[in-house]
Amino acid sequence: MASKPRRLLLFPPFRLDPVNAQFWRGDQPIGLRPKTFGVLQYLVDHAGQLVTKAMLLDAVWPDLAVSDTMPATCVAELRRILDDDPKQPRFIETVHRRGYRFITPVTLVADRDPSEIVRTKAGPGTMLVGREEELAQLQRWYSEVLEGSRRVIFITGEAGIGKTAWSMSSSAQLKPSEPLA
Repeated sequence: MASKPRRLLLFPPFRLDPVNAQFWRGDQPIGLRPKTFGVLQYLVDHAGQLVTKAMLLDAVWPDLAVSDTMPATCVAELRRILDDDPKQPRFIETVHRRGYRFITPVTLVADRDPSEIVRTKAGPGTMLVGREEELAQLQRWYSEVLEGSRRVIFITGEAGIGKTAWSMSSSAQLKPSEPLA
């Protein structure tokens, strides 16, 4: 009986494993304090949404009386690790006097096979099925993107054969686009 794969959250070049509390840049593990990891996980799980300081305090410090500056301390630590400039953010945007927003698209993948794109936070689930050689080539290109290479990939064919177009933008993020028909 096959075990259920863990979910990995990708926002290149970073990868987050919430089940095992692990975080990587490419293949390099990054050590985070537990509460900082909790803040990152909450922000990533709510990508694109406003996350208030109160929401972070309730989620990461439940039933504890801590300073209301703790979320800001953890976000500052994350920005340093992510090399994210608060004035021109790529990952964490400050919504003044309200909270934070994780602004990078996040892709959810199965741990046992990263080529299985399950869904993205930006849209409905998409699966690529069959065509093992083509999928292997896409996976090689995707691995290169995770390492920082830029790619644009077009998948073409006759209308109605079930193809899906994927683009890898110059910011090295895997984004699904509408099926070509």
